[in-house]
Amino acid sequence: MSVVLSVLLLAMCAGAALSQQSQYVDYRAGTLNLIISAPHGGSARPAAIRNRTAGCYVAATRRCEYRHGCTPDKSKCPTATDKDMNTFEAAEKLRQYVYELTGRYPYFVANKLHRTKLDPNRAVNEAAFGEPLAVTTYDFYHAMITAARTALDADPRYASHLLIDLHGQSHTHELTEIGYNLTAAELDAGVYDLQRSSSIRYLANKFGNSNQVVIGNISLGRYLEDAGMNVMPGPREPRVNGRKYFDGGYTVETHNTAHSDAIQIELARSFRLAEAGQFDTNVRNLAEGLVRFLRQHYPENAGAAV
Repeated sequence: MSVVLSVLLLAMCAGAALSQQSQYVDYRAGTLNLIISAPHGGSARPAAIRNRTAGCYVAATRRCEYRHGCTPDKSKCPTATDKDMNTFEAAEKLRQYVYELTGRYPYFVANKLHRTKLDPNRAVNEAAFGEPLAVTTYDFYHAMITAARTALDADPRYASHLLIDLHGQSHTHELTEIGYNLTAAELDAGVYDLQRSSSIRYLANKFGNSNQVVIGNISLGRYLEDAGMNVMPGPREPRVNGRKYFDGGYTVETHNTAHSDAIQIELARSFRLAEAGQFDTNVRNLAEGLVRFLRQHYPENAGAAV
């Protein structure tokens, strides 16, 4: 039995009661029906893992292969290797502020490898380029998210739970982007099938296929706006309108079910790179909006009122 599988089974059997550490994954168990993941804030660059480069384009299959030992094609098979600055720190502070607001810690899963070595928000081949230590870390990272979800599924206090996948971007509009796996074109048209294609199927089942879940008064965007954040999509910024926008990724695509939602949050550059005092305020605002959203839509024993 692999080390990753052994740790996963241990966490499941114990209700994920213990925090687990691999060399490059920080997992901390929680007692609240919220999971915070941070895939791109790591700094470690071990020499044992060769750097990720561009993938190799195979003309016969018209597909990219992500491995070493072939000719990289940056134009057809690019890879992202930039670190999302201060997202590990934001995730840690968010975990603490959520605890201060609710009296319960969310689950926490963070990758400590730099993105040149591993990108957990991709399928494994593109994420790790076949490097053994990177693949093991990738498996452990996603196993710990699964362990947290399994523990919450088994917890009689909760009928549903929420995963927030925390990222950072530097788009010039300086809006924090909320990703539900809905494309910019779908958001601009206001037409989408939440139950089929989004990462918030639980909310879709609860409220129906309503754009209010995405841009209206019951959306996460509304709660973050009320907490003082500038976000897209939301009531004030319901459309993308040609601006750059990240709509979601592998983690929220993979870790959502009919009773557990997953949402990607791409923090704006000004949010992440603010001076220390303002950075703390920014994360506190995020925590306040997120906790109110959690209590409203995933309310089972979510904690004391704000």
